[in-house]
Amino acid sequence: MTPDVESERVLYQRQAGADIGDDGIAASFGNDASALEALDNGVVLLDLSHWGRLRLSGGGRKAFLHGQTTNDINSLQKGQSRETVVTDPQARTVDLMTVIATDNALLCVTSPGMAAPLAQRFEKYIFPADDVAVQDVSERTAMLALAGPESDAVLGEIGLTGLAGQPVGSSAMVAFKGSPVVATIRSVFGGGDAEARGCVIVADESVAGDLWRVLALRGAVPMGSVVAERARVMKGRPMAGAELTKEFTALEAGLYFAIAEDKGCYVGQEAISKVVKHDAVRRQLWGFRMPPGSSCAVGATMYDGNGEELGPVTSVVEGEKDGEVAGLAYVRCRYKGKQANVEAMLVRVGECEGITKRIPFAKRSF
Repeated sequence: MTPDVESERVLYQRQAGADIGDDGIAASFGNDASALEALDNGVVLLDLSHWGRLRLSGGGRKAFLHGQTTNDINSLQKGQSRETVVTDPQARTVDLMTVIATDNALLCVTSPGMAAPLAQRFEKYIFPADDVAVQDVSERTAMLALAGPESDAVLGEIGLTGLAGQPVGSSAMVAFKGSPVVATIRSVFGGGDAEARGCVIVADESVAGDLWRVLALRGAVPMGSVVAERARVMKGRPMAGAELTKEFTALEAGLYFAIAEDKGCYVGQEAISKVVKHDAVRRQLWGFRMPPGSSCAVGATMYDGNGEELGPVTSVVEGEKDGEVAGLAYVRCRYKGKQANVEAMLVRVGECEGITKRIPFAKRSF
């Protein structure tokens, strides 16, 4: 986005102490420790406008997306949202999307940089009789997110009182300063963690600055992109280009919550069903921690305590403690034809040792 388009959001964020990067994204508000604390015990406010947004319209929109992704989209009704995975025919991951049903469209939230590739893919599979149109609305909309146990407390400030306390996936459309706002109860750090609270809010760019300001004034703690990445990794939320690639499947990524077990034909269904039937997941996405001073890089190979190869490191950030290394890695979990528990397992990357750690975002069964 060009600076003049996002100037109102940037202005309010600068006034709140944001360090704005060349990409127009607030890297930090100088409050990293308090933001992490608020994520677990209060509420944080994220500007995720750099994530993608696609709008699918037409009478065949649900049937089309149902056949393109892993979850049950046919049964999705107005006032609901659902997470679903775009996979290739071998069930390798392309992206994890949040799909929000409105009166006459499906609003699909994608990972950063994935709106255009996914729009291109969908267009490739659309036939004239499908009655589906795909529109990339990322540039003319903005996306904010609340996350944390106190998220519901600030929803009333933007006309979303009716969503407070509702189950994950509940959605609504309201007017804010005369412009429609679509919101759904869902934490971007939640995934398979049914207790995680949050709200994803999509609005026209023209009112995004005022939305951000109102939520910040009512107690939501601004969270910059650097600490948000730390939170993503520590919660275990996989991202396209890191954990979600053609090297790994949706099952390996722990995305069972975004897959309909009894669903019929869709892209990747045969491969997923075969793995589920034989309980044949070979690797799982796990967190890990290493002590201060550890040297660990994305792409490095992780080994167990006996020197056996486990899998690749996909993300590395600073942990909760000063100097601690936190990360995500795909870890071998099948030994001699049986699934093994790899939690709290001793691991090595180079000369550095650490342990695996459970990630709340993952769900490993139906």
